[in-house]
Amino acid sequence: MGQSEIKREHLRLSESDFPILEEMTKGIMQIILNSFKCEPLQVDTWPYRYLIERNKIQYEFIFSQMGSLTLRLAKSERYRRNPPPIFYISIGKYENVNYVWEDFSATEVSIEKKYLVSSIEASISIYEDSIRDIHKLN
Repeated sequence: MGQSEIKREHLRLSESDFPILEEMTKGIMQIILNSFKCEPLQVDTWPYRYLIERNKIQYEFIFSQMGSLTLRLAKSERYRRNPPPIFYISIGKYENVNYVWEDFSATEVSIEKKYLVSSIEASISIYEDSIRDIHKLN
C-alpha cells in the first residue's frame, strides 16, 4: 500500500491547536496574496476576506483563523448569504500531531505555490466553463 492509500484517522482539534491553525492560515494567505491580485475586503478581524476578479466575475478568498481557505463568488443574486465554495481546503490533524491541508474528501493537498495556484485556477476554470455551458443550453 502506498502512503496515499493508508487510511489515517483524524484527531479532534483542541484549543491548544488554534494558534498553530492560525499561523498555518497566515502562511497560506501569504502564498495567495503574492500569487493573485487581491483587494482587501475585511482585513482587521478574522475571517480575512480578499476580492479577486477573473473574466468579469468577482470572487472572494476567505481565510479562517481555524485553518481553512475558501474561494467563492463575491456577489451572487442566487446565493446572497452563503455562496457554495469553488475551491476549499482546511487543516486536518493526525497522529503524532501532524497537521495537513486537505480537501473535502480529506485528501492531502500540496500548498507548494505552483501547485496551489494551479489548483485554484483550475477550480475557477471549471466553474466558468460550467457557467458557459449552462448559458449555451438556455
